[in-house]
Amino acid sequence: MSFEEDDDLMDAELFQTILKSFISETKEALELASSRILELEQEPENQVKLQEIFRIFHNIKGNAKAVGFMDLSDFSHKVENLLGKARDGKLKLNQDMIDVLLAANDALGAALDKALNDEATDSVLNPVISCIDSIK
Repeated sequence: MSFEEDDDLMDAELFQTILKSFISETKEALELASSRILELEQEPENQVKLQEIFRIFHNIKGNAKAVGFMDLSDFSHKVENLLGKARDGKLKLNQDMIDVLLAANDALGAALDKALNDEATDSVLNPVISCIDSIK
């Protein structure tokens, strides 16, 4: 085995370790986001919860990009932007928005599973993107 082959093997092993960490952290983050969204539904004026959900999607966005899941990163960015508008007072948090956030959270989990199986994610992400885009 040459040094280059050894480096390639180490790089592949390192990537698999990073990917496993990403999967675990993302699934935990989505569970936390779901809980926080449900809490926010009860307290729509709670800026701390809103900011926490924003931060969760922000982190997923960056982590997904780091492991090459650009569709997950782009989707998380859309959700992050929606949350940012609510945080900045440009959108009023209402039940429709809560429903979209819950759908986005579920879609991101389903898309993660599809991406890990090398399947297209648009079938689960695009319907929610349409909902996000329709919120004014």
